[in-house]
Amino acid sequence: MNILRVKESLLQKCLEEWQTAREQATNNTTLDQLRELVSCIRGKLLPKSPLPSQCCIFRIPISMRVLSENAFVPKVVSIGPFHSGKTNPGATEADQKKKKNLEAMERVKWWYLHCLLDRSPTPETNLDCFIKAITDMEPGCRECYAEQISLSSDEFVEMMVVDGCFIIELFRKYTSMAPTGEDDPVSNMSWT
Repeated sequence: MNILRVKESLLQKCLEEWQTAREQATNNTTLDQLRELVSCIRGKLLPKSPLPSQCCIFRIPISMRVLSENAFVPKVVSIGPFHSGKTNPGATEADQKKKKNLEAMERVKWWYLHCLLDRSPTPETNLDCFIKAITDMEPGCRECYAEQISLSSDEFVEMMVVDGCFIIELFRKYTSMAPTGEDDPVSNMSWT
């Protein structure tokens, strides 16, 4: 019986040592995994803001758009790069119909730019001057957007000049600082 107890005791001791060794191995693996996770997270930390400090133009979050898509889609005129008046080749039929309305206003924007330039041919309202000014400001303007704008430099400057001058001319006509004619579809439009 003594031999049996000795064997049992040795077996118990071996079992305890094996369990201790297994726990230590598990703890070491856990520690290694923890170290790896910490290292991975450290690698993702950003020492600087991911967005430029000038960033102030964002897309409407999808959680809000889902509630009412139509509330955030322009129906008459688009300003800026998110809803350009140009039809994309892969657009659905519904998208093409929406864009068709915007394309008509794109032509009006070009006409408003012409009206603004034609009325005051001074250096301050010269098209060359506008393009030069916006070209110089382009990097700063792009940093105002929360996402990268995929327009080329020329396309971006063109959009900024056309849209900006449209807004200026619209305000000038609305406040009677510029003449509105019977041929002006914007001033003759019913907004209600």
